[in-house]
Amino acid sequence: MHKFFSYKRAAFFLLCPFLSFFAAGCQNTSTVQDENSAFRKFTHTLFCQEVSSDTLTLHYTLQKPQTYGIKNPPVTYGSFSSNTAEAMASSENLLHALKQFHPNALDKENQLTYDILEKYFQTNNALAPYLLYQEPVNPTTGIQAQLPVLLCEYQFSNTKDVEIYLELLSKTPEYLQSLSEFEKAKSDAGLFMSHAVAEDVIAQCRSFLEMGDENYLYTTFQER
Repeated sequence: MHKFFSYKRAAFFLLCPFLSFFAAGCQNTSTVQDENSAFRKFTHTLFCQEVSSDTLTLHYTLQKPQTYGIKNPPVTYGSFSSNTAEAMASSENLLHALKQFHPNALDKENQLTYDILEKYFQTNNALAPYLLYQEPVNPTTGIQAQLPVLLCEYQFSNTKDVEIYLELLSKTPEYLQSLSEFEKAKSDAGLFMSHAVAEDVIAQCRSFLEMGDENYLYTTFQER
């Protein structure tokens, strides 16, 4: 639902302890192994941090998060931000954390991962000033169209899943408020959606509400 490697959690990586490494040409086998091991720990931490950044992403990605060391993550949809300065700082922090590793000292698999992450963080940094050009609300793939589908397909494997789901539902107003504020920031910047698109989105929302007790979120919850 949300992009991986979002800007908000980058400061976390500045707090991660990183080893000091020698130049690749001066490293012995043990040091190279240490660097590969440290890099794998870094990417594992990055993955866990990102996949648990919102409950839907975590639930749809990992059946047993605890096997990855993810225990009692916050129940949240995440949020939207129009703070371009924060976005740029976060992507720069992630890139800085990545640069603590020497790619030439990594094995081929880790080198490939390094190259992909480096390009991704650089791209995020370049796109950070254009946050308000994103459009999370549209008739086809917008939040108002996708969120109900994700919720009605949310699988319950045990009682804990149901409890988390219900807690997540209670966070919906807060999440939609965040979305509303983002759309207002777009409007203030002259980047709001067209009138026709806005009318289509409003019509979708009205149709959803008019289902009443026959809404598929009710029926699928009972079935699950």
